Amino acid sequence: MWVARAFRSSDFSLATFSGWLLNLYFDYLLLFRELSWGAFLRRAFAARPLGFLLLDGLLSGAGAAGSVLEEVRRENEPVLRQVAGLLSQRAFLIEPAFIAPHYGMQGRVDVLVLDERGAPETLVELKTGAVPQRQAAWDEHRAQVLCYELILQEAFEQPPRRRWIFYCRDPHAPIRELPLKPKEFQWVLQQRNRRVWSEWQLMSGSTSLGDVLEALRSQPGGEELAAAYGSCTPEERAYVEELVRFLLREQWAQWQQFLIVEEATSAGIGGARSQVGLSDLELLSEASDWKRLHLCFRRTDEVAFLTALRPGDPVILFPQDAVKRTGRLASPVLKGSVRSLGERELWVSLRNKHVEPWWCQQWGRWRVQPDTSEHLLEAQWAALRDFLTSPPERRQRLLGMLPPRQRVQPVGELPPTLSPDQREVIEKALAAADYALLQGPPGTGKTRIVLRTLVELLIRQPGENLLIVAPTNRAVDEVCRVLQEAAQPFVRLGLKEVTEHPETTLGYAAERMAPQEFARWFGECRIVVGTVASVLVNPELKQLRRFTTLIVDEASQVLESQLIGLLCWAERALLIGDERQLPAVVVQPTASAAVRDERLRKLGFVSFAESLFERLLRQCAQNGWDYAYGMLCRQARMHELLQHFPSVAFYGGKLCTAGAAHQRQQRVAFPVAAATPLEELLSAHRLLFIDCLPDPEAYGYHQGEAQIVAHLVRALVRLWGAEAARGIGVIAPYRLQVYAIRQLLPSALRSVVTVDTVERFQGSERESIVISLAVNHPWELSFLQSLAQLPDGTVVDRRLNVMLTRARQQVILVGSSSVVRHSPLYRRLLAFVSTHGHYLRVEELATMLSVRSPLLP
Repeated sequence: MWVARAFRSSDFSLATFSGWLLNLYFDYLLLFRELSWGAFLRRAFAARPLGFLLLDGLLSGAGAAGSVLEEVRRENEPVLRQVAGLLSQRAFLIEPAFIAPHYGMQGRVDVLVLDERGAPETLVELKTGAVPQRQAAWDEHRAQVLCYELILQEAFEQPPRRRWIFYCRDPHAPIRELPLKPKEFQWVLQQRNRRVWSEWQLMSGSTSLGDVLEALRSQPGGEELAAAYGSCTPEERAYVEELVRFLLREQWAQWQQFLIVEEATSAGIGGARSQVGLSDLELLSEASDWKRLHLCFRRTDEVAFLTALRPGDPVILFPQDAVKRTGRLASPVLKGSVRSLGERELWVSLRNKHVEPWWCQQWGRWRVQPDTSEHLLEAQWAALRDFLTSPPERRQRLLGMLPPRQRVQPVGELPPTLSPDQREVIEKALAAADYALLQGPPGTGKTRIVLRTLVELLIRQPGENLLIVAPTNRAVDEVCRVLQEAAQPFVRLGLKEVTEHPETTLGYAAERMAPQEFARWFGECRIVVGTVASVLVNPELKQLRRFTTLIVDEASQVLESQLIGLLCWAERALLIGDERQLPAVVVQPTASAAVRDERLRKLGFVSFAESLFERLLRQCAQNGWDYAYGMLCRQARMHELLQHFPSVAFYGGKLCTAGAAHQRQQRVAFPVAAATPLEELLSAHRLLFIDCLPDPEAYGYHQGEAQIVAHLVRALVRLWGAEAARGIGVIAPYRLQVYAIRQLLPSALRSVVTVDTVERFQGSERESIVISLAVNHPWELSFLQSLAQLPDGTVVDRRLNVMLTRARQQVILVGSSSVVRHSPLYRRLLAFVSTHGHYLRVEELATMLSVRSPLLP
């Protein structure tokens, strides 16, 4: 049964929309007793404008949607107001979310009424569908309440005294109190165990997906799903089955990751050096914006933040004081997204806008950690259904069973400012009927030039509707900047709190426009932009508009499972990326994601841990479909000396400079003259390697390297001048090393000079880059490197590629040559630096700085 639900259609329906609307209205009535239906609809429209547009579109006739909404109000409002008035006389929590690791469950209760001690008194679950007449509650609803009971019992060590199912469509007996029996808890746990067992059997290959779907033909939606699967070729069925197993393993790995963090938190492990989240946070109540529920937190000590969290990241928050030694979390968790992260302050925008300030203010210390939410995974199941139900020829071209087609229509006149390689890849993209792959090495202008030109040319064609996606909010912000510079109107999906351009978001417009005006504005806007996740969780979009072209920026960072469904939303897809830079991220071990089916391996599939971009690129190269892919070669970022090694090592020697002035200068163009031996060294050399001794007692950091980097940064700041200091960047492979370096910098420089991990530097550039390798043992090289084999057999290190290609004018590496030379690629790099740059032993640097040994481990 759970498989059918996982694959269920995400298409809009009046029943699900009405249910969402009534649940939201009930939440508002609990907080605002006098809120009118009309005022509520304005708020609801701002929360889900695409749903209202679909409602209008599905119902024919003028005013039909209004009539339906009025009927929903008339049938339900009196009962909703009555029960909301009853509950609001006590303290309560609206939609509190709980996680129960012991039972392997999580859930969100509609309303939890509390007693005077803050303990759960009444659990309330609102149901907006059909009302049972011969029993107190439908079996499915009863099972849901049983699960909530177990979750609350784990959290509070005592169950609520009452459990209500609130059927708002029953005007006579809307509240059904459920007495629960011990045997029922055994039954619901057995059902949970059966689901876990069935997932495990499917994940391990003991059960085939075909057998599971065949057994579900009698279930709602099962017949259509089994028929679609049965109509597939053996290769298509193998693909779907392997992808399902990959998604199940990813789901299990995410849950295990959460349990590890939970265990560490309950044991008091974490704090300043936590690489997962942030602990010991104090809620600054006066600084927080309680109207919009933007909460401000500050560390309770003087230690700066060291975390992988960045603006836009989804997070969960919970009171640290509520975590017991047993691992039990005796409170709800809050979900939100990071708004900003400063030296000591963290701003989080809560997703649940009905959280009461008094509940947050009662706690002392808080913890914030990444949200390994299942929402995106659930959306990928629905997207896989889109693939299954797409035309057979479309499926087979996306799997590489058939070659991609070309269009015969003329390309049109291209801008004369384009370079030959840019013209070539743009012509291939415009001629594509199914897909085109545009490989853009660092600094080649794949977003600012190629993507912009494609949009400008495509949007001239009548009937073109573009969907542009990217993996991260930062990447989408860059796309938005390019579209604004090109004066192209667009609408952005996602939360307005996590973007640099809130005025372009769907929610911003819905808050300020009347529904008719919004519908007209959205209908006239032919470009929709968003992260892959924000598009997948807004399935109404595919029903409102048929997209002609999907453009995916940074496509090499998007997993196949996240993208395969979206490629079925549009007639063709243009994928822009670089498989030789950092890959997409998976939680499960890479070996687990390997493709095992021999039929798929013959087609060119290797692993679901790689991007769809990388897989299609390999298939096109192996099959000689040269017309479907192309590479940009002219880069305008790196000086010709800095370009040479990445070009030869990672791009087959194909990179060339674009002829910018800074790419040909003999010396670094520092605006300030050198005044010390170290500054003279930096002024004389664009490429340096400073050799340190390894620290055999350390792992993940190197204190001596951190001291060297701090000296280098101070010298570079003086040479570039205070106003240009933002052009300096420091890259380290580990967050512990990032922390060590930041602690040694003056506080005035921490907000100016970016010190971060390799992953966070991808997509950005600086004038001078300092790289601290921080490896002390040869076995650490497996963590330092991200190796990948190209179709021609060449092995590239994607992390090293990113580190070396961030700088425009200067690269300084600090590391232990005796360790890194165990890597063939690093041996080649050391040889190149010795020949074309400058090699310096740490003892020489210590003499230059007139210090004895603080730089040595």
